[in-house]
Amino acid sequence: MLSVHTSPLAQPGIGDAGGMNVYVLQTALHLARRGVEVEIFTRATASTDPPTVQVAPGVLVRNVVAGPFEGLDKYDLPTQLCAFAAGVLRAEAAHEPGYYDIVHSHYWLSGQVGWLAGTAGRCRWYTPRTRWPR
Repeated sequence: MLSVHTSPLAQPGIGDAGGMNVYVLQTALHLARRGVEVEIFTRATASTDPPTVQVAPGVLVRNVVAGPFEGLDKYDLPTQLCAFAAGVLRAEAAHEPGYYDIVHSHYWLSGQVGWLAGTAGRCRWYTPRTRWPR
């Protein structure tokens, strides 16, 4: 799963964290309870963010370094999509082909990265959650 906009680990109500990150995390947790292993890629927002966080059995969050840790306005996130995509593709390349079955992107920012990961990587599917602006 890709969540560029906000981390599923962020506290709702603080900054831009809210319904979207709660939805992404809860979807991952429900999938894991059904036996699906889920990795959520999100943008690291602090230099102290560990590269990975095991949230629950079957749910791993990967903090991708893409842009400055602090002071990046949400409207400037599109400028960091190439760096974020590069981090996702590096993680994907570390695995055997077919390791990731599906790339699920939540929100249009993640949709652009998901499209790239689905076409440039070795993933079989790309599912957008929302469309990006025209």
